[in-house]
Amino acid sequence: MRPSPYIFIAVIVALSHPGGLSAQSGSGLISGNADHAVHPFATPGPVVGADLVDERFRPVAYHANALRRTVYRTSDGRFQVRVVSASGTLRLEGSYLDEELQMPHGPFTYYHPSGQLESSGLYDHGVKAGVWERGSWDGVRLAERVYTGLCWDDLQVHLGLATRAVTLASIE
Repeated sequence: MRPSPYIFIAVIVALSHPGGLSAQSGSGLISGNADHAVHPFATPGPVVGADLVDERFRPVAYHANALRRTVYRTSDGRFQVRVVSASGTLRLEGSYLDEELQMPHGPFTYYHPSGQLESSGLYDHGVKAGVWERGSWDGVRLAERVYTGLCWDDLQVHLGLATRAVTLASIE
């Protein structure tokens, strides 16, 4: 049995109700609190790649429940990624600095299979930074998480769990 064709649906990220965010297809009308309906992503440029990924967004040759990942080159030289299920539900949207999609940078939004917000926040050169909003599969808003934007080694030093070794460069 062949997988069903992928249908790309325009998706609007909007505050659907006070309980949480959701990905909704529609005519462009945004319901809910207009103050929170700002879409943080630039209009994508030309498509530079498309492939199938699994639920953890890793490339796969074929999987019964594979998701469709499309990569666009934006005007600022980044690579915007959108991952959509076979039914058209947006699952991920974010940008990378590199074409290999190894360095996330900028706003990222992940969605549950139900279309409800899973998490949304910023990456700074591959490291989560700032406040990340989170939600459950049924749209209930969860506690925010705050990230320092420090890599693991720097975070340990910052928390006093480790120290930096003295090097000749640091003595001079």
